[in-house]
Amino acid sequence: MKDIIELIRQASLLDYTSWISSVISIIAATVSIRQFFKIKKYRASIVVDIRRITIQKVSEHLKKAQADCRKLLNHNRGQKYDEIYMSIQENLDNAGNELNQKELDSNIRSQLDKTDKELKAIRVSGESADKLHGMIGNAIATCNHITGEIR
Repeated sequence: MKDIIELIRQASLLDYTSWISSVISIIAATVSIRQFFKIKKYRASIVVDIRRITIQKVSEHLKKAQADCRKLLNHNRGQKYDEIYMSIQENLDNAGNELNQKELDSNIRSQLDKTDKELKAIRVSGESADKLHGMIGNAIATCNHITGEIR
């Protein structure tokens, strides 16, 4: 014990400074590592929020397309069907353009592709838009389901 006390007495100011700086370095490294993991967690939550917002945007485009599809179902006189078809197509295209993560949202994208093919078939044949209306509704339901899972 006397030897330790003697060593402490003989230690110079430089030795104390060295010990203090080592302790401060260890504390700083610990704080940095902690902040790194907090940022990583925060970044992951931002990615999830962006995906949820994107799917909500897709749903909004689909709701607009569905509203236009209702116009086709009503068969009002004086309706300009080409404009309605173009509006539905535009909304389907906008919905597809919003999706940027192909692997996560492939089910929505495949529904959009099928809906797009159905729209083109109806446009050529002049058939009823009932099936198209249902397909758009299913895509909206899928968006709502995925958004609910993400929360």
